[in-house]
Amino acid sequence: MIFHKIIYKTLFIISLFLQVIIPSLEFIVIFSGVLTFMLLSENKLKISKSIFNVLSFLILILVIGVLTSFLHTYESYDRIRDLTHFLRPIIILLFAYLLAMKVDDTRFILRTIIFMAFLFAIKHLFILSISDLEKGTIDVFRKYGGYGNFIELIALVMIISRVQVFNVFRSRFLKNIILLFLIISFVLYFSRTMLVAFIIFSLATFGYLKLTSKGLKYGFIVIISIGLFYIYLFSINLERGKPGIDSFLYKLRIAPSEIFITSKNIDINNHESLWDHWRAYEASMALGEMKQTPSSFLIGKGFGALVDLKFKAPLNEEGLRFIPHIHNGYIYIFYKTGILGLILYLIIILNLYKQTYKKSKTFNEVVIRNFISGFGLYFLLSSLIITGMYNLEEISMFILGIFFFILNNESKPKQLNV
Repeated sequence: MIFHKIIYKTLFIISLFLQVIIPSLEFIVIFSGVLTFMLLSENKLKISKSIFNVLSFLILILVIGVLTSFLHTYESYDRIRDLTHFLRPIIILLFAYLLAMKVDDTRFILRTIIFMAFLFAIKHLFILSISDLEKGTIDVFRKYGGYGNFIELIALVMIISRVQVFNVFRSRFLKNIILLFLIISFVLYFSRTMLVAFIIFSLATFGYLKLTSKGLKYGFIVIISIGLFYIYLFSINLERGKPGIDSFLYKLRIAPSEIFITSKNIDINNHESLWDHWRAYEASMALGEMKQTPSSFLIGKGFGALVDLKFKAPLNEEGLRFIPHIHNGYIYIFYKTGILGLILYLIIILNLYKQTYKKSKTFNEVVIRNFISGFGLYFLLSSLIITGMYNLEEISMFILGIFFFILNNESKPKQLNV
């Protein structure tokens, strides 16, 4: 029994590490899929009702995309790529949950997440220390250091929260050292997405995302603060690509227009303007194609459909006119699976957020439910810019699967045999 525990703990460490460092869609799906099948083959394994609901809706979205694709003529490669992309969050969520269940040690799991994040923070700072950062622009920092790291974000929130369930260190000195490295690394990513996610998960941990008088008060404070901050951003002169913090502030200022501006207001011959509003442009192109086939509004264009950019964009050496994925997760899901798929996706987000309103038996259970509700709001916002649950470059679904296991351990809800 002890030997088996050691094997599963080792597998958990390896799996967590690989999920972070390998962005390859095919590798992660095959690796996680094979291990998930092995874990499911064990008769004693069960899944909680909460995670079963999320998986069910994700599978329904997948089914819509598969069935709709048969109504069109697409390349087999494009169909398989989309199928794999929509299969990814299903497999990873289930794999993380089942593997955490086999480890069955919440303290070990949380410590592993924090120590892993610490190692990646050290790696990030080391890479920056040996890189050519003379220009000092945000783009240079992000080019060498990366665009963000979700595991560092989660670890940082857990340590700062000072909630008992996340207090997995006996040494305050070690905890403070890890916290210091995580904060510095977090700041040097200069990531708008991580900044927003940090605010969301911090509020979630303390239960301030719940629509109570206290939650509304803190929510109102955050909204007013953001409003005043944007008034300040539009009152100062900021230039694209300027060295120092100005470049990051410029990216913050253009964030709303980067998502919502229409293609009519974008000059594709002006590359600076185009890249500043790229997410909005590709989303507009996808919606334009949907208008050509009204039936697509209901069930989408299916797996294998490609978005026509109307010109060869310099996204690789040869240039690409037709792309399979876009950054806006809502438009992406709508494009592939129609309004039916989009409604199912929103139901998943709502179900995650509703965890904060469910009755809990212990304070630890309250905290974990609040944390999971934070994933709901995080996906609600991140779906606008990095495809939410379908983002290929972060491990949010793996971490969510872990927290569903911790919730199951704390609450012991009604279970369904698999």
